[in-house]
Amino acid sequence: MSTGVPIVCVPRVQPRVEQLLRARAFAERGLLRLLEPDRLGASALRAAVDAALADGRDPARAGLLDHGGADRAARELLELASFRGRAALP
Repeated sequence: MSTGVPIVCVPRVQPRVEQLLRARAFAERGLLRLLEPDRLGASALRAAVDAALADGRDPARAGLLDHGGADRAARELLELASFRGRAALP
């Protein structure tokens, strides 16, 4: 997703449906195109790929994808460490 390449996802559903649930959530947010496994066929796959390429949206640049989590986590950890350090001082 971070490269901006259009994604067509056909998640597996065996042995668990976890991939399908995640793919549906990503599709609802416009991050990828979902092709449900029970609808997979040559023409459906072709149509999904064509639509993804024609769309041309880049989720990373469209503000749909936030890549700042690592920076925010680092700031939070530094702040927490600083707070604990101050609390330990006499």
